[in-house]
Amino acid sequence: MCCAACAAERSRLTEQQSANIAALIGRAYPGWMIQRSHGTWWAIGRCPDPTCGCVRTLAAPTPGGLIRELRLHLVPGPRRPQRRRVHA
Repeated sequence: MCCAACAAERSRLTEQQSANIAALIGRAYPGWMIQRSHGTWWAIGRCPDPTCGCVRTLAAPTPGGLIRELRLHLVPGPRRPQRRRVHA
């Protein structure tokens, strides 16, 4: 386990709650299959390059951690407003 907070979150979620969270993340990140298994959150999705065909797997101990992993790997997801840079 990575930390006490992760362990506490893992033990608090029921199977139904985990399924609901997985469904929410899956809707936010289409093309990724989201699941929780043995206390780990997983995202499985195809490479964005259509000529590649590989499958990518991301893992994290918490739903928030999995969302961070998805964002780090630059996959489509919820859009945040872009800040405009003003050049002097």
